[in-house]
Amino acid sequence: KALQLVIIPMVFTSISLAIGSISDTRTMGRIASKTLFWFLLSSFLALLLAGVMATTVLGGCGSKGSDSSSSSKSSSDEKVLNFGCAMYTDGSVNTAGDENGGWNAMRYGITETLFKFNDNMELEPWLAESYTVNDEHTEWVVTLKKGLKFSDGCDLTASKVKEAYEHLKEVGPSGSAKPEKYLEFEATITADDEAGTLTIQTTQPYANLMGQLSHPTMGIVDVEHTKNFDNGTIGTGPYMIKEFNGVGVGYTLVANPNYREDVPYDEVNLMYMGDNSAKAMALESGQVDLVENITNV
Repeated sequence: KALQLVIIPMVFTSISLAIGSISDTRTMGRIASKTLFWFLLSSFLALLLAGVMATTVLGGCGSKGSDSSSSSKSSSDEKVLNFGCAMYTDGSVNTAGDENGGWNAMRYGITETLFKFNDNMELEPWLAESYTVNDEHTEWVVTLKKGLKFSDGCDLTASKVKEAYEHLKEVGPSGSAKPEKYLEFEATITADDEAGTLTIQTTQPYANLMGQLSHPTMGIVDVEHTKNFDNGTIGTGPYMIKEFNGVGVGYTLVANPNYREDVPYDEVNLMYMGDNSAKAMALESGQVDLVENITNV
């Protein structure tokens, strides 16, 4: 529609110029004024359209942040969970900087890994569909599930997974997460987005590399579009960060609109509570709906 608005004034301008060539001076003056008006209007609309397109490009792949959490639901229809939990490492969700950061990001429902262990401690696919390994256990080819997206609307591709692992390799040595415990830094990673595969070649055999890549530190992050790794990590999980409310306070999480399955809550308020008595009283008073690790009360 915006393009139509730009093109239509240009057509009118051409018509006005044609008429002006056979009109008298007074008519020419009026037409020239109209021509100038339409020219200025078309220029303004063209700039406006360019601004909208630039905003779309700079904004990332799709819906992102608090904008993507808006919906037609009224506040009374929203399912909200208030969860009282312990705070670890100031609530950081930086998977590369601290081991607790990876655990926080995964247990908050922000990040996921290629594979995971089920309740029977059996390895099963999560973001991956399957894998193959050579006889020497030094070359692993992982096939990703199709159609998966990050919470910002970006597609989960093999290149995105490679970027996440390379980010761990780049930032990991300066933190305490120690991602090299799960995948050596010497490994060669090749991404094939068309085939949807990731090939990992290692210098040493791994008995169960997919199991090691299931550690929370190896959670897949949209490195390109994450601006705040400590408190704004973008992942593929069922929830995404709407707001970090401060150290010792907690997070406001909202359902990931791009998640592949139904998400049970529209909003989750993580409320940091370190004292067991405080957790128990908050639960009894109705301040929270759920708490964890209440002992010695």
